[in-house]
Amino acid sequence: MKTLIVLFSCFTIPSFAQAANEISEFELPTAGNRPQAIAAGPDGNLWCTEVIGHKIIRITPTGTVTEFAVPGKGVGVLQGIAVGVDGHIWFTSREENKIRRLATDGTFNGEHAVPTAKCWLREMTTGPDGNLWFCQLDGNNIGRMTLKGEVTEFPVPTPKCKPYCITVGPDGNLWFTESEGNKIGRITLKGEITEFAIPTAKSYTREIAAGADGNLWFTENAGNKIGRITPKGEITEFAIPTAGAQPVGITAGADGNIWFTEFKANKIGRITAKGEITEFAVPTMNSQPFCITSGPDGNIWFAEQANRIGRVNLQLSQPAITTTWPLTAGSVATAFAQKLHAAGGKPGYQWSLAGGSLPDGVKLDAAGTPTVAGSYSFTVQVADASKATATRTMALLVMNK
Repeated sequence: MKTLIVLFSCFTIPSFAQAANEISEFELPTAGNRPQAIAAGPDGNLWCTEVIGHKIIRITPTGTVTEFAVPGKGVGVLQGIAVGVDGHIWFTSREENKIRRLATDGTFNGEHAVPTAKCWLREMTTGPDGNLWFCQLDGNNIGRMTLKGEVTEFPVPTPKCKPYCITVGPDGNLWFTESEGNKIGRITLKGEITEFAIPTAKSYTREIAAGADGNLWFTENAGNKIGRITPKGEITEFAIPTAGAQPVGITAGADGNIWFTEFKANKIGRITAKGEITEFAVPTMNSQPFCITSGPDGNIWFAEQANRIGRVNLQLSQPAITTTWPLTAGSVATAFAQKLHAAGGKPGYQWSLAGGSLPDGVKLDAAGTPTVAGSYSFTVQVADASKATATRTMALLVMNK
Protein backbone atom coordinates (compact mmCIF):
# COMPACT_ATOMS: atom_id res chain seq x y z
CA MET A 1 0.00 0.00 0.00
CA LYS A 2 1.33 3.45 -0.92
CA THR A 3 1.94 6.43 1.28
CA LEU A 4 -0.35 9.39 1.28
CA ILE A 5 0.64 12.69 -0.20
CA VAL A 6 -2.24 15.09 -0.62
CA LEU A 7 -2.48 16.97 -3.90
CA PHE A 8 -5.57 19.14 -4.16
CA SER A 9 -7.52 19.50 -7.39
CA CYS A 10 -11.04 20.38 -8.36
CA PHE A 11 -13.88 18.76 -10.25
CA THR A 12 -16.12 21.15 -12.14
CA ILE A 13 -19.70 20.08 -12.84
CA PRO A 14 -20.04 19.64 -16.63
CA SER A 15 -22.54 21.93 -18.34
CA PHE A 16 -25.53 19.78 -19.26
CA ALA A 17 -27.92 22.70 -19.88
CA GLN A 18 -30.23 21.21 -17.29
CA ALA A 19 -32.59 22.79 -14.83
CA ALA A 20 -32.01 22.25 -11.13
CA ASN A 21 -33.21 18.83 -9.93
CA GLU A 22 -33.82 17.64 -13.51
CA ILE A 23 -33.35 13.87 -13.85
CA SER A 24 -31.32 12.27 -16.64
CA GLU A 25 -31.19 8.52 -17.30
CA PHE A 26 -28.50 6.41 -18.94
CA GLU A 27 -29.55 3.05 -20.35
CA LEU A 28 -27.09 0.18 -19.91
CA PRO A 29 -25.66 -1.46 -23.07
CA THR A 30 -26.89 -4.97 -22.24
CA ALA A 31 -30.66 -5.46 -22.09
CA GLY A 32 -32.23 -6.93 -18.97
CA ASN A 33 -29.69 -5.67 -16.45
CA ARG A 34 -30.79 -4.84 -12.90
CA PRO A 35 -28.32 -2.42 -11.30
CA GLN A 36 -28.67 -2.23 -7.55
CA ALA A 37 -25.97 -0.90 -5.17
CA ILE A 38 -24.05 2.21 -6.24
CA ALA A 39 -21.02 4.06 -4.87
CA ALA A 40 -18.75 6.92 -5.90
CA GLY A 41 -15.30 5.63 -6.81
CA PRO A 42 -11.85 7.10 -6.12
CA ASP A 43 -11.38 7.60 -9.88
CA GLY A 44 -14.18 10.18 -10.19
CA ASN A 45 -16.65 7.66 -11.63
CA LEU A 46 -19.67 5.83 -10.23
CA TRP A 47 -19.60 2.06 -9.63
CA CYS A 48 -22.62 -0.18 -9.43
CA THR A 49 -23.47 -3.85 -8.83
CA GLU A 50 -25.72 -5.68 -11.31
CA VAL A 51 -27.71 -8.65 -10.01
CA ILE A 52 -28.87 -10.51 -13.15
CA GLY A 53 -25.82 -10.59 -15.44
CA HIS A 54 -23.40 -10.71 -12.48
CA LYS A 55 -21.49 -7.59 -13.44
CA ILE A 56 -19.91 -4.52 -11.97
CA ILE A 57 -20.81 -1.38 -13.89
CA ARG A 58 -18.77 1.81 -14.21
CA ILE A 59 -20.39 5.05 -15.32
CA THR A 60 -18.60 8.34 -15.88
CA PRO A 61 -20.11 11.69 -14.83
CA THR A 62 -20.98 12.27 -18.50
CA GLY A 63 -22.88 8.97 -18.73
CA THR A 64 -20.43 6.62 -20.47
CA VAL A 65 -21.10 3.07 -19.27
CA THR A 66 -18.67 0.13 -19.12
CA GLU A 67 -19.67 -3.35 -17.91
CA PHE A 68 -17.29 -5.81 -16.25
CA ALA A 69 -18.47 -9.43 -15.98
CA VAL A 70 -17.45 -10.95 -12.65
CA PRO A 71 -15.40 -14.12 -13.31
CA GLY A 72 -16.23 -17.44 -11.64
CA LYS A 73 -18.76 -20.27 -11.94
CA GLY A 74 -20.49 -19.69 -8.62
CA VAL A 75 -21.14 -15.96 -8.98
CA GLY A 76 -24.69 -15.01 -8.06
CA VAL A 77 -26.33 -11.88 -6.75
CA LEU A 78 -23.98 -8.93 -6.14
CA GLN A 79 -25.52 -6.53 -3.64
CA GLY A 80 -23.11 -4.44 -1.59
CA ILE A 81 -20.36 -2.16 -2.93
CA ALA A 82 -17.83 0.16 -1.29
CA VAL A 83 -14.48 1.85 -1.84
CA GLY A 84 -11.54 0.62 0.24
CA VAL A 85 -8.68 2.72 1.59
CA ASP A 86 -6.51 0.77 -0.86
CA GLY A 87 -8.22 2.60 -3.75
CA HIS A 88 -10.04 -0.54 -4.95
CA ILE A 89 -13.73 -1.30 -5.38
CA TRP A 90 -15.01 -3.99 -3.01
CA PHE A 91 -18.32 -5.82 -3.36
CA THR A 92 -20.29 -8.68 -1.81
CA SER A 93 -21.03 -11.89 -3.74
CA ARG A 94 -23.99 -13.59 -2.08
CA GLU A 95 -23.96 -17.14 -3.46
CA GLU A 96 -20.18 -17.36 -3.31
CA ASN A 97 -20.30 -16.13 0.30
CA LYS A 98 -17.33 -13.94 -0.49
CA ILE A 99 -16.20 -10.35 -0.57
CA ARG A 100 -14.38 -9.55 -3.79
CA ARG A 101 -12.11 -6.78 -5.05
CA LEU A 102 -11.86 -4.89 -8.33
CA ALA A 103 -9.29 -2.35 -9.50
CA THR A 104 -10.57 0.81 -11.16
CA ASP A 105 -9.13 -0.40 -14.48
CA GLY A 106 -11.63 -3.29 -14.39
CA THR A 107 -9.25 -6.00 -13.17
CA PHE A 108 -10.69 -8.44 -10.62
CA ASN A 109 -7.82 -9.06 -8.24
CA GLY A 110 -8.99 -10.54 -4.95
CA GLU A 111 -11.66 -12.54 -3.13
CA HIS A 112 -12.11 -13.59 0.49
CA ALA A 113 -14.55 -16.09 1.97
CA VAL A 114 -16.70 -15.23 4.99
CA PRO A 115 -16.70 -17.79 7.87
CA THR A 116 -20.48 -18.05 8.39
CA ALA A 117 -21.91 -20.18 5.57
CA LYS A 118 -24.88 -18.92 3.56
CA CYS A 119 -24.90 -15.69 5.55
CA TRP A 120 -26.51 -13.74 2.68
CA LEU A 121 -24.03 -10.88 2.41
CA ARG A 122 -25.71 -7.56 1.98
CA GLU A 123 -24.32 -4.00 2.07
CA MET A 124 -20.91 -2.77 3.16
CA THR A 125 -18.81 0.31 3.92
CA THR A 126 -15.29 1.30 4.92
CA GLY A 127 -14.85 2.16 8.58
CA PRO A 128 -12.71 4.86 10.21
CA ASP A 129 -10.23 2.07 11.05
CA GLY A 130 -9.60 1.37 7.35
CA ASN A 131 -11.35 -2.01 7.50
CA LEU A 132 -14.41 -3.11 5.55
CA TRP A 133 -17.63 -3.55 7.54
CA PHE A 134 -20.59 -5.49 6.18
CA CYS A 135 -24.02 -6.88 7.01
CA GLN A 136 -25.00 -10.55 7.02
CA LEU A 137 -28.74 -10.66 6.39
CA ASP A 138 -29.18 -14.35 7.32
CA GLY A 139 -26.01 -14.74 9.39
CA ASN A 140 -27.34 -12.09 11.80
CA ASN A 141 -23.83 -10.72 12.16
CA ILE A 142 -21.95 -7.53 11.46
CA GLY A 143 -18.67 -8.46 9.83
CA ARG A 144 -15.33 -6.69 9.79
CA MET A 145 -12.64 -7.56 7.25
CA THR A 146 -9.12 -6.25 6.93
CA LEU A 147 -7.71 -5.55 3.48
CA LYS A 148 -5.80 -8.84 3.85
CA GLY A 149 -9.07 -10.74 4.14
CA GLU A 150 -9.05 -11.41 7.90
CA VAL A 151 -12.70 -11.55 8.99
CA THR A 152 -14.20 -11.03 12.45
CA GLU A 153 -17.93 -11.47 13.01
CA PHE A 154 -20.02 -9.78 15.71
CA PRO A 155 -23.45 -11.31 16.44
CA VAL A 156 -26.31 -8.82 16.66
CA PRO A 157 -28.13 -9.27 20.03
CA THR A 158 -31.63 -9.41 18.50
CA PRO A 159 -32.16 -12.84 16.85
CA LYS A 160 -33.18 -12.98 13.19
CA CYS A 161 -33.05 -9.20 12.91
CA LYS A 162 -31.62 -9.35 9.35
CA PRO A 163 -29.03 -6.53 9.33
CA TYR A 164 -29.26 -4.85 5.94
CA CYS A 165 -27.17 -1.69 5.50
CA ILE A 166 -24.23 -0.14 7.37
CA THR A 167 -22.55 3.27 7.32
CA VAL A 168 -20.10 5.41 9.28
CA GLY A 169 -21.65 7.77 11.80
CA PRO A 170 -20.50 11.25 12.82
CA ASP A 171 -19.44 9.79 16.18
CA GLY A 172 -16.83 7.48 14.62
CA ASN A 173 -18.95 4.35 15.13
CA LEU A 174 -20.70 2.21 12.54
CA TRP A 175 -24.50 2.32 12.33
CA PHE A 176 -26.71 -0.29 10.70
CA THR A 177 -30.35 -1.11 9.98
CA GLU A 178 -32.15 -4.22 11.21
CA SER A 179 -34.73 -4.86 8.52
CA GLU A 180 -36.78 -7.33 10.56
CA GLY A 181 -35.57 -6.45 14.05
CA ASN A 182 -37.18 -3.02 13.58
CA LYS A 183 -34.16 -1.37 15.15
CA ILE A 184 -31.17 0.76 14.34
CA GLY A 185 -27.89 -0.68 15.58
CA ARG A 186 -24.65 1.00 16.55
CA ILE A 187 -21.37 -0.91 16.66
CA THR A 188 -18.08 0.46 17.94
CA LEU A 189 -14.74 -0.34 16.31
CA LYS A 190 -14.26 -2.89 19.13
CA GLY A 191 -17.48 -4.66 18.18
CA GLU A 192 -19.75 -3.46 21.00
CA ILE A 193 -23.35 -3.27 19.78
CA THR A 194 -26.21 -1.09 21.04
CA GLU A 195 -29.71 -1.22 19.54
CA PHE A 196 -32.43 1.43 19.33
CA ALA A 197 -36.08 0.52 18.69
CA ILE A 198 -37.94 2.28 15.88
CA PRO A 199 -41.31 3.77 16.96
CA THR A 200 -43.24 2.49 13.92
CA ALA A 201 -43.83 -1.26 14.17
CA LYS A 202 -42.74 -3.48 11.26
CA SER A 203 -41.20 -0.52 9.45
CA TYR A 204 -38.78 -2.76 7.53
CA THR A 205 -35.76 -0.43 7.56
CA ARG A 206 -33.49 -0.58 4.53
CA GLU A 207 -30.62 1.86 4.03
CA ILE A 208 -28.92 4.36 6.33
CA ALA A 209 -26.63 7.36 5.72
CA ALA A 210 -24.96 10.10 7.75
CA GLY A 211 -26.27 13.61 7.15
CA ALA A 212 -24.56 16.98 7.19
CA ASP A 213 -26.60 17.84 10.31
CA GLY A 214 -24.64 15.38 12.47
CA ASN A 215 -27.43 12.79 12.54
CA LEU A 216 -28.10 9.55 10.68
CA TRP A 217 -31.04 9.12 8.30
CA PHE A 218 -32.70 5.87 7.24
CA THR A 219 -35.54 4.56 5.08
CA GLU A 220 -38.55 2.69 6.38
CA ASN A 221 -39.70 0.60 3.43
CA ALA A 222 -42.99 -0.67 4.90
CA GLY A 223 -43.48 2.24 7.29
CA ASN A 224 -43.32 4.66 4.32
CA LYS A 225 -41.23 7.07 6.34
CA ILE A 226 -37.79 8.59 6.55
CA GLY A 227 -36.24 8.22 9.97
CA ARG A 228 -33.64 10.35 11.69
CA ILE A 229 -31.57 9.12 14.63
CA THR A 230 -29.17 11.23 16.67
CA PRO A 231 -25.84 9.81 17.88
CA LYS A 232 -27.57 9.46 21.27
CA GLY A 233 -30.25 7.22 19.78
CA GLU A 234 -33.20 9.65 19.65
CA ILE A 235 -35.44 8.82 16.68
CA THR A 236 -37.79 11.11 14.72
CA GLU A 237 -39.89 9.91 11.76
CA PHE A 238 -41.19 11.84 8.75
CA ALA A 239 -44.04 10.48 6.62
CA ILE A 240 -43.51 10.42 2.84
CA PRO A 241 -46.32 12.28 1.00
CA THR A 242 -46.90 9.51 -1.56
CA ALA A 243 -48.62 6.51 0.02
CA GLY A 244 -46.92 3.13 -0.49
CA ALA A 245 -43.74 4.73 -1.88
CA GLN A 246 -41.48 1.98 -0.46
CA PRO A 247 -38.29 3.99 0.11
CA VAL A 248 -35.03 2.03 -0.20
CA GLY A 249 -31.81 3.96 -0.83
CA ILE A 250 -30.68 7.09 1.00
CA THR A 251 -27.68 9.42 0.83
CA ALA A 252 -26.45 12.86 1.86
CA GLY A 253 -26.33 15.37 -0.97
CA ALA A 254 -23.74 18.05 -1.63
CA ASP A 255 -26.56 20.57 -1.16
CA GLY A 256 -26.84 19.65 2.53
CA ASN A 257 -30.10 17.73 2.09
CA ILE A 258 -30.86 14.01 2.29
CA TRP A 259 -31.94 12.23 -0.90
CA PHE A 260 -33.74 8.90 -1.15
CA THR A 261 -35.37 6.55 -3.66
CA GLU A 262 -39.03 5.60 -3.77
CA PHE A 263 -39.02 2.11 -5.28
CA LYS A 264 -42.77 1.70 -5.78
CA ALA A 265 -43.72 5.34 -6.37
CA ASN A 266 -41.03 5.73 -9.05
CA LYS A 267 -39.70 8.92 -7.54
CA ILE A 268 -36.61 10.44 -5.98
CA GLY A 269 -37.23 12.21 -2.68
CA ARG A 270 -35.42 15.05 -0.96
CA ILE A 271 -35.76 15.82 2.74
CA THR A 272 -34.32 18.84 4.50
CA ALA A 273 -32.84 18.82 8.00
CA LYS A 274 -36.21 20.17 9.19
CA GLY A 275 -38.06 17.22 7.67
CA GLU A 276 -39.57 18.97 4.64
CA ILE A 277 -39.99 16.47 1.79
CA THR A 278 -40.09 17.16 -1.97
CA GLU A 279 -40.55 14.41 -4.57
CA PHE A 280 -39.33 14.22 -8.17
CA ALA A 281 -40.76 11.76 -10.71
CA VAL A 282 -38.34 9.48 -12.59
CA PRO A 283 -38.99 9.78 -16.37
CA THR A 284 -39.01 6.02 -17.10
CA MET A 285 -42.19 4.40 -15.84
CA ASN A 286 -41.78 1.62 -13.27
CA SER A 287 -38.01 2.18 -13.20
CA GLN A 288 -37.72 0.77 -9.66
CA PRO A 289 -35.10 3.19 -8.30
CA PHE A 290 -33.07 1.32 -5.70
CA CYS A 291 -29.76 2.50 -4.21
CA ILE A 292 -28.55 6.09 -4.37
CA THR A 293 -25.32 8.02 -3.74
CA SER A 294 -23.73 11.44 -4.09
CA GLY A 295 -21.23 11.65 -6.94
CA PRO A 296 -17.87 13.42 -7.11
CA ASP A 297 -19.48 15.76 -9.66
CA GLY A 298 -21.83 17.07 -6.94
CA ASN A 299 -24.91 15.40 -8.42
CA ILE A 300 -27.12 12.62 -7.06
CA TRP A 301 -26.81 9.22 -8.78
CA PHE A 302 -29.12 6.23 -8.41
CA ALA A 303 -29.58 2.72 -9.76
CA GLU A 304 -32.80 1.85 -11.59
CA GLN A 305 -33.60 -1.85 -11.77
CA ALA A 306 -35.12 -1.13 -15.18
CA ASN A 307 -31.64 -1.28 -16.76
CA ARG A 308 -30.70 2.35 -16.18
CA ILE A 309 -28.58 4.64 -14.04
CA GLY A 310 -30.20 7.95 -13.10
CA ARG A 311 -28.72 11.32 -12.24
CA VAL A 312 -30.32 14.28 -10.45
CA ASN A 313 -28.71 17.54 -11.51
CA LEU A 314 -28.33 19.70 -8.38
CA GLN A 315 -26.99 22.92 -9.99
CA LEU A 316 -25.13 23.90 -6.83
CA SER A 317 -25.07 27.67 -6.40
CA GLN A 318 -22.39 27.45 -3.69
CA PRO A 319 -19.15 25.45 -3.76
CA ALA A 320 -19.14 22.02 -2.13
CA ILE A 321 -16.38 19.54 -1.37
CA THR A 322 -17.41 16.28 -3.05
CA THR A 323 -14.45 14.02 -2.38
CA THR A 324 -15.31 10.34 -2.10
CA TRP A 325 -15.04 8.63 1.31
CA PRO A 326 -12.59 7.17 2.20
CA LEU A 327 -9.38 8.87 1.17
CA THR A 328 -6.91 6.38 -0.20
CA ALA A 329 -4.49 5.35 2.54
CA GLY A 330 -0.73 5.16 2.29
CA SER A 331 2.37 3.82 4.00
CA VAL A 332 5.55 5.42 5.19
CA ALA A 333 8.15 6.53 2.62
CA THR A 334 6.34 6.06 -0.71
CA ALA A 335 5.03 8.95 -2.82
CA PHE A 336 1.32 9.01 -3.65
CA ALA A 337 -1.08 11.64 -5.01
CA GLN A 338 -4.57 12.06 -3.56
CA LYS A 339 -6.98 14.40 -5.31
CA LEU A 340 -9.78 16.24 -3.58
CA HIS A 341 -12.85 17.24 -5.57
CA ALA A 342 -15.03 20.32 -5.47
CA ALA A 343 -18.12 21.26 -7.44
CA GLY A 344 -20.63 24.10 -7.67
CA GLY A 345 -20.29 27.82 -7.23
CA LYS A 346 -18.00 29.61 -9.66
CA PRO A 347 -15.05 27.44 -10.77
CA GLY A 348 -11.58 28.75 -10.06
CA TYR A 349 -11.09 26.95 -6.77
CA GLN A 350 -8.42 27.69 -4.18
CA TRP A 351 -7.68 25.16 -1.41
CA SER A 352 -6.33 25.76 2.07
CA LEU A 353 -5.87 23.92 5.34
CA ALA A 354 -8.48 25.22 7.81
CA GLY A 355 -7.66 23.05 10.82
CA GLY A 356 -5.94 19.94 12.08
CA SER A 357 -2.69 18.68 10.64
CA LEU A 358 -1.48 16.66 7.69
CA PRO A 359 1.01 13.80 8.19
CA ASP A 360 4.62 14.86 8.74
CA GLY A 361 6.26 15.38 5.36
CA VAL A 362 3.00 16.18 3.54
CA LYS A 363 2.15 19.64 2.26
CA LEU A 364 -0.72 21.21 0.37
CA ASP A 365 -0.32 21.30 -3.41
CA ALA A 366 3.09 19.67 -3.28
CA ALA A 367 4.47 16.17 -3.31
CA GLY A 368 5.97 14.87 -0.11
CA THR A 369 6.64 11.75 1.90
CA PRO A 370 5.00 11.09 5.25
CA THR A 371 7.38 9.81 7.90
CA VAL A 372 5.07 8.60 10.68
CA ALA A 373 2.22 6.09 10.49
CA GLY A 374 -1.11 6.96 12.08
CA SER A 375 -4.55 8.41 11.56
CA TYR A 376 -4.64 12.13 10.82
CA SER A 377 -7.67 14.39 11.02
CA PHE A 378 -7.72 17.74 9.26
CA THR A 379 -10.15 20.26 7.80
CA VAL A 380 -9.80 21.63 4.28
CA GLN A 381 -11.44 24.71 2.83
CA VAL A 382 -12.20 25.46 -0.79
CA ALA A 383 -12.96 28.96 -2.07
CA ASP A 384 -14.49 29.57 -5.49
CA ALA A 385 -13.90 32.52 -7.81
CA SER A 386 -16.45 34.63 -5.92
CA LYS A 387 -14.72 33.87 -2.59
CA ALA A 388 -17.62 31.68 -1.38
CA THR A 389 -16.22 28.85 0.73
CA ALA A 390 -16.95 25.32 1.91
CA THR A 391 -15.12 23.25 4.52
CA ARG A 392 -14.93 19.58 5.32
CA THR A 393 -13.14 17.50 7.94
CA MET A 394 -11.36 14.42 6.64
CA ALA A 395 -9.29 11.55 7.96
CA LEU A 396 -6.15 10.05 6.44
CA LEU A 397 -4.58 6.73 7.28
CA VAL A 398 -0.82 6.37 6.88
CA MET A 399 0.39 2.82 7.43
CA ASN A 400 3.72 1.17 8.03
CA LYS A 401 5.05 -0.89 5.16
